[in-house]
Amino acid sequence: MIQQQQPMATLLLMLATTTHQTNARRNSAWSDSLYGRYEGSIEKFFSSLACALFFYKFGTFKGSSRTLWRNYFNKNKKKKHFRLIVYSDTDTTTTTTITDQNDSFSYNYMYDLIVIGGGSGGLKTAKTAADLGAKVALLDYVKPSTQGNTWKIGGTCVNVGCIPKKQMHYAAEMGEKIRQAINYGWKLPGLSDASDNLSSDMFNHFSHEKRSQYFDWNTLVQGVLNTRSGSNFVYKNELKKRKIDFFEALGQLQDAHTVKLTQNSNSSPLLLTSKFIVLAPGGRPYVPSHDEIPGALEHAITSDDLFSLQTPPGKTLIVGGGYIALECAGFLSGLGFDTSVMVRSQILRSGSFDREVVSHLQQSMSSEHFVKFLQPCIPKRIEKLETSNKKRVIYWNTLENREYSEEFDTVMFATGRYADVKGLNLDQVGIAYTKEGKIIVDQEERTNVPSIYALGDVIENGYNLELTPVAIQQGKYLAYRLFHPETNNKRYLVDYNFVPTTVFTPLEYGLVGYSEEKAEKEFGRENLVIYKKKFNILEHKIPEKSEKGFVKLICLKNENEKVIGLHYLGPQAAEVTQGFALAVKKGCTKEEFDDVIGIHPSNAEAFVYLELGVYEDKTCCG
Repeated sequence: MIQQQQPMATLLLMLATTTHQTNARRNSAWSDSLYGRYEGSIEKFFSSLACALFFYKFGTFKGSSRTLWRNYFNKNKKKKHFRLIVYSDTDTTTTTTITDQNDSFSYNYMYDLIVIGGGSGGLKTAKTAADLGAKVALLDYVKPSTQGNTWKIGGTCVNVGCIPKKQMHYAAEMGEKIRQAINYGWKLPGLSDASDNLSSDMFNHFSHEKRSQYFDWNTLVQGVLNTRSGSNFVYKNELKKRKIDFFEALGQLQDAHTVKLTQNSNSSPLLLTSKFIVLAPGGRPYVPSHDEIPGALEHAITSDDLFSLQTPPGKTLIVGGGYIALECAGFLSGLGFDTSVMVRSQILRSGSFDREVVSHLQQSMSSEHFVKFLQPCIPKRIEKLETSNKKRVIYWNTLENREYSEEFDTVMFATGRYADVKGLNLDQVGIAYTKEGKIIVDQEERTNVPSIYALGDVIENGYNLELTPVAIQQGKYLAYRLFHPETNNKRYLVDYNFVPTTVFTPLEYGLVGYSEEKAEKEFGRENLVIYKKKFNILEHKIPEKSEKGFVKLICLKNENEKVIGLHYLGPQAAEVTQGFALAVKKGCTKEEFDDVIGIHPSNAEAFVYLELGVYEDKTCCG
């Protein structure tokens, strides 16, 4: 180990043959350092050293400029090759340390692994690789949304996806529970001066029409942002603890082993090299262009903006019929905001979602949770009113062949997401991708360039499951395969069959496996046995809510009624579905479901009491 400190700058020279690799361990002052690298025969070494000393002496190397100096000479395989690395650091308090690791991973490159993208998949890849002894760099850069919003490390899930969405979902549920509290005997002071009217006042004050008057949007948003910043801090500490070099910078591929790093428009780029590169930049919401829908880019927001909105959304239109649109519509309506969803054809069109369950879900959102559906309709243009901040949406009803217009405080697009690969220089390196921009990978997440891998929302692998747990599993298994030589490669391949998920609408929808439509297409209607029924939700009994839950099992007749699809519509769907997912994945049969003694009273027990021809429970406890 060599340690050296100078009052104004540190110059470290390291020579190593190709058979004895020496690695630079950089401290936090790396971001203000400049490095140059020389590779060439020994007779060229001293001329390169003289150049380095000249530039160092006369101030060409500026720590804040982050300028890269690289000089490659022609290599001769018969001669020994040497590497010169020059560090210059203007921080007078910095000590730069070089450690000879002589490990098996870092042989000809600065890193064993460079990960581009600091979301769930990228973070898991980087941390697992570092835990296995690899030298890792992680790059994360967030392009501003169409409305200028940005965030720190953590990716979509923690910043503008799963976590803030679930927190707002919780907030909406609380409003409904407060309203139902009257039926359970609760009286909240302050809603009425007349104590005799407390109960009726509480019920009326927390009706959907008046609920937003007793809800503070900014308090909720601040809580969401506090959670976000706390997670950002934790992620950075986890990287620091593992000695992972973290750059808040844009990464662009230069070749199969080189990434150009640009931190801002005023800085010169750096070049980093690595044995392996993983692309995990994630996805971003799609917003129609001016030619497609005039005014959309200027006047509409996306999920990238909603969770940090500084003013209450008010009357809101959400364009789109996917799970993001429905989840956001559900919690906004639950918070008391007038909410509409504009759908071109039908909601939840993906083949994974069962049409019968979706029909029950939409009915629940309309009748019990006050979400209006404009269907089948498409927006034509969006105009901002001159006299207010309201937006006028002109849209076309394709069934009636008629144009309508309506004013909203907020318009949000949730019409799909695109792979955020622009700027990665995929063409320059020759990486294959689809016309939609998805990077084509094999079952090991490898692209057609052997040293470059991709994972998460940006990949095309035949499954395309854009789910946080899937990206995490991909990252963990990829790191095992790359940096755990004794691993049996086939053991660490992601199994994409029977992946559970949940849509966090007011009445939640959890599922794993086949929908009835998809199963019929693959196995034939004659080979299926379908068990389904509505069930009474116990917590709705006292408030006398008419809303019911719904469960469904799809079984293969010729395989002893093996369960290949499970669908649950009801409270706490994620908690219910997670456990049943293991049973479905392990191939349990309907008979084995029936052999399980249910937990009573519970909503989940509906699955172990399903019978053919019994569509709705009328009784309880037998």
